[in-house]
Parts: sequence; structure tokens; C-alpha cells
Amino acid sequence: LACIPVFFPAYVREVVPFAWAIYADIHGPGLWRVLLTDVMGAAEILLLVALPSVLRRDAGTFAQALAAAATGAFLSAWVQHKGWSYHVVPMAVATALAACGPQGDAPAAGVSPPGQAAAPAQPAAPAAPPAADATVRTLTCEPHATHPASGGQLRNNTWNQQAAGTKPWRQCLLQRTLADGSTQFGWSWDWPSQHALYAYPEITVGPSPWLDGPAQGDGFPRRIADLRRMTVRYDLEVQSGGLYNVAGEMWLTRAPRADGPADESLIVAELMIATDVSPGLPPDEKPSLGEVVIDGQRWQVNAQKGWGAPPGVTAHRWTFITYRALPSSLSIRYDARRILEDAVSRGLVDPNWYVANFELGNEIVSGSGSTWVRQFSVELE
Repeated sequence: LACIPVFFPAYVREVVPFAWAIYADIHGPGLWRVLLTDVMGAAEILLLVALPSVLRRDAGTFAQALAAAATGAFLSAWVQHKGWSYHVVPMAVATALAACGPQGDAPAAGVSPPGQAAAPAQPAAPAAPPAADATVRTLTCEPHATHPASGGQLRNNTWNQQAAGTKPWRQCLLQRTLADGSTQFGWSWDWPSQHALYAYPEITVGPSPWLDGPAQGDGFPRRIADLRRMTVRYDLEVQSGGLYNVAGEMWLTRAPRADGPADESLIVAELMIATDVSPGLPPDEKPSLGEVVIDGQRWQVNAQKGWGAPPGVTAHRWTFITYRALPSSLSIRYDARRILEDAVSRGLVDPNWYVANFELGNEIVSGSGSTWVRQFSVELE
């Protein structure tokens, strides 16, 4: 708009005075009465009904953009306060598209595997409100530092920090004491706005094949065929304006690792179980294998063989499998053994492979945020 007087001075000199002379004396119903006219009033009701649905966190970028457009069109029609139908049409069309169009940023759903009937999505457990009157303490901001925590061990995993280049970043492990005296652990991050997979701050159980040290701990490693149950429970509080996910992860190896140095050459598969994805996060680029319902929970499955880390991390390759919860949830309980069984049935996993460990964290793609672990446990049988 600021360029119009510069590049099109005739518009300001001739068109604006002409339009003002014609339209200024047409007052219409007035600024407040126009809200009660048949045309304007009906469009307002549609907008008020649609907004609560499309402003949900999981409604998707497209629906939320249309809701913003509809709101802007409403303000434009109201300021003009003429009540004419063509003033209201943009608002009504944008509202209808937002309410009836596709919602969510998840990849398109596939077909359930043979023998698996589709089922309605289970409602996500409501997240508890952020803790008030908590005393927060920074434990460490040292990359890859660890700290004991309830149910596991915190790790300040900054595995791809080189992607930030010369741009500043910060990631720390945290502890907070609540008003009732209880303690919770978590982490915070602040990465560049440029999109890249920077880090995975996490809480872990079991020995990672990527790290030196003892090869056994917390009941891991465990051969898949010997697992009867692997119950994962957690409840998280996540606040972020950037792009991230919440994902559990199992590294699967062809054999147990010996005590001592890390040995990523044993890795045959990475199985990620994502339960929350921030709006705007790019969809999974791995080929879709459709949806599956396991114990009442619906999952989108993606997988690709020959996956590897970015250049400079390792030349080793493995199969990368993702199960994404539909709908998203920050509070969940599932049997990871049942997910492994489904992966075996698809030929993605060998039952003679080993689950080396289990990790839960945030894959950070951009921006800043924090996560608090209210509850976390992994039980093996």
C-alpha cells in the first residue's frame, strides 16, 4: 500500500477523490447495526462457530491461515459498514473453506495392513497446566552431558550442532522444585530459526550403541523374541514457538554390544515412536506404509531402508521406521512390544534383533522451547 502513491500517483490524485465523492455519502446501516443485518449476521455466526475448531493446535497450518483470512475479511467488511453482499463474500468463503477443508499437517493416511481393521482415533489425554510457583535450576548446558533423573538419565544430546554453523545456540538440562516439594527434570533449547535437525535432548534407559561404557543396564539389551511386554508411560509439558516433535526411540542391533567403546556398526534399525508434532513441521519424507491400529491407538507408519546420519556423523546405514500417533498426545501409555510385532509382520524388523535401549526426547528443527518430564517409565517383561 505504501508503494501506491510512489508508483501510481494518478490513483491517489484521481481515483481516491472520485471514490470518496461517490461512496462517502452512502452510510449504510452504520458501524454497529451492520452487524445485525441478514447478510453480515449470518456470516458472523458461521465465523464464530468455525473459529474454535480451526484454532485448535492440531487443526493445521492451512485451516489456521484461512481462519486468519476470514477474520481479516470480517474486519474489512465491518469497517466499511455498508452491509453489501460482495463485502461479506470473502469472509464467508474463507470461513467455509477453513471449517470444511482438510485439517492437520499429517501425511495422507494409507491403508491398514491386511487383517487390521481401521478404528476411530482415541482422544488424546489432556495435558496438565504448567506448574506454578516452581523453582527452576539449570543443571548443565554442556553438550552431551548427562544427569540422573526420575525413571532414567537426562542427556543433553546435541548430535548435529554443526548444522547451526556460526549462529549462536544454547541447550540445557533443567530441574525444578514444585510447591509441594516434588522434583521434576527437563531441558530447554534455543536454536536458529533456519530449519535443520539440530538436536535431541532426551531422557534414556539402557546403554546406547552410540556411547562408550557398559553394554548392559536397566534390563537392556533385550532380544525382541524374548520380550513379553515393554510398557512405556510418560506425561510431558512442552512449550515452544519453534518446530519440534516428541518421540520415543529404540535402537535395534543385530547382536549385543560388548562393554567399552561405542559400536554403531551393530545398528540395523532405528524405530521412532512419535506422539506429538508441532504445527508446521514438514511431513515425514519416508515412504508411507499406511495406518495401523494397535491396542486402540491409531498409528501412521513410514519406513525407509538405507537411512543414515548427515555427512560427518557416520557412514553407517540402517532401516529407519516411524510410528506416529494419531491424534497427537503429550501424555500416553503404550506397549512398545506390540509395535515391534507389527514391524516384524511387515518384514521391517527381525525378531532375533536386540532392543539396545529406549530414549524419549524432542527432535529440534528450529526455535526455542522447553520440556518438563512429569512422568516417565519403561517396564520390561
